[in-house]
Amino acid sequence: MSHQLPSSGIANIPVHYLIAMPRTGSTLLSIMLNKHPQILSTIEEPFYFNLYPKYKKIKDWNTEVINRFCADFFLFSNHKLEMQSVHFDTLKGLLTTNSEGLNFEKAIRLAYMAFFPDKDKSAISCILDKELQYYQFIRKVAQRYPQTKFIVLFREPVDNIYRWQFMRKKRKRKHKLSHLTKLWSYRKRNILQQLSQLPTSQVLLITYENLINDTEKTISTICSFLNIPYSPEILKNTSSSDYYATSDFKEITHFHEMSFKKPDKNKIGEGYRKFSDKEIQYILQKTESLSEDTSKKGGYPFFSEELIVKTWYMLPFSFQRGIKIIKARVTSQKTAES
Repeated sequence: MSHQLPSSGIANIPVHYLIAMPRTGSTLLSIMLNKHPQILSTIEEPFYFNLYPKYKKIKDWNTEVINRFCADFFLFSNHKLEMQSVHFDTLKGLLTTNSEGLNFEKAIRLAYMAFFPDKDKSAISCILDKELQYYQFIRKVAQRYPQTKFIVLFREPVDNIYRWQFMRKKRKRKHKLSHLTKLWSYRKRNILQQLSQLPTSQVLLITYENLINDTEKTISTICSFLNIPYSPEILKNTSSSDYYATSDFKEITHFHEMSFKKPDKNKIGEGYRKFSDKEIQYILQKTESLSEDTSKKGGYPFFSEELIVKTWYMLPFSFQRGIKIIKARVTSQKTAES
């Protein structure tokens, strides 16, 4: 495995974000874009945001700091590092080898370079971080990094909620339709409220339906938005050897097996075929629009009904994040005492 770095250096490589809700085709899109020689697209590891408060002001990146940074990097993991072939020794080696002039921004970009060691990174000019959790922090990220761009992927609510429910059933989790409908509306409204406060030049809204029905045009639009040339490599058939190391492949295919197959147009409208008429009517009545303008562009039905979602819908994520923060503090304290 090789760990070549961009020939032009990594200090000024922009980090952009792919924001989406679950089951919108975001993994498929990330897989496709990662085949572009100038794009490094990673999946659902929010270390950038988590490590910022602790390491942003550190100037002396000695061996102790590098070890602590690597430990925190894996501590805050969403358990998707192994399937992207990121390992502790690799990360530490990249930071140690490039320790001269090391600061937080450079360390973060070196951390991205530890993903997918089989990918040739010599031409990378853009990092695209696919995140499902960052829908809560879009505005905060934009404030810290004004040049960051956001690609936001939406899917028609009936189909989206059906696939979301289907996957939760598969994982034997709670899948009450009313809960998923409210949570879908809460996330969508949260995203749109934050996007409305950003310059239009920072935001690209795309839909799952356009990605599937007109893949080449959608990908070309994304490339133009990221200021990189379109590459036909993106549309080549994807396989495990193209994206993930073979040894790590089983974990990701268990949850995203469809992402390694040709886009299936039959998935569009699936919710309308699977849900009962009563369930469809309930979803359409309870889900808010993507905003009237966005709704019309995407061909979605528009509803003006307001839906208030209580904060307890976010408790699972908040609780999980709180536990990780406590663990990080305990680990740091033990490190300082040793």
